[in-house]
Amino acid sequence: MKKFYYLLASIAIVLVTMIACEKASIELDETQAVQDEVLLAKADKATICHYDDGLDEYGSFENDPQWVTIDISVNALEAHRKHGDKYDWDGDGYYPENECGIGEDLGYDCNDDIAEINPDAIEVCDGIDNNCNGEVDEDLTYSFAGTHVFHYFIGTTNYPHRFEFGEIDEFGKFTILGYYPVDTPLPPHDGIILNGIIDEFGKFSTTNGYSSTWNLYGTFSECDGFVLDSPWSTTPWF
Repeated sequence: MKKFYYLLASIAIVLVTMIACEKASIELDETQAVQDEVLLAKADKATICHYDDGLDEYGSFENDPQWVTIDISVNALEAHRKHGDKYDWDGDGYYPENECGIGEDLGYDCNDDIAEINPDAIEVCDGIDNNCNGEVDEDLTYSFAGTHVFHYFIGTTNYPHRFEFGEIDEFGKFTILGYYPVDTPLPPHDGIILNGIIDEFGKFSTTNGYSSTWNLYGTFSECDGFVLDSPWSTTPWF
């Protein structure tokens, strides 16, 4: 009989242990589930600068209108965008200028529709402020009017000449007020004024040089500068 009671007691101990372990496992699973929900909730949140119009659900003023920083579900972003709220809409890591000051320390995004335009972008010559510093194509554009040095080649011999370009008028006409050899034994071409014309595509030409050889033909753009037809060259350009 004693052996029977010992057997029952052993079975009871095993059952209690199993129940306790199962309960602990369930509690651990529940705790993990709660933690996962918290992490998921955080991952699905977005910080925006929201305009609070101050109206309650009945359309009465509850408080003064103001911009406030709030966290919302990413699923609600599109609705807030339609309302004019501020957020990093192009996903480049920079917020547009906003009344809440979100992202001010990084610099504001001047075009939040194009991810390639932001304060960390490299400026390129394209007529756009790529790096949001308030300047367009800074230090990247060439000027048509002014002093330019082009290189005339006879065989392999280089004869650099300095040209004084005038402004382009409303009809695309311009003048070159003389051109002069640079560090060569050739005499300066004093008193020679070249007349030129440039079209809407940047194609230009001059006339009335010493001969057709001494006239200039080529293209010009603010981003590429002058590209001259042979025998003239702009390489190296200075």
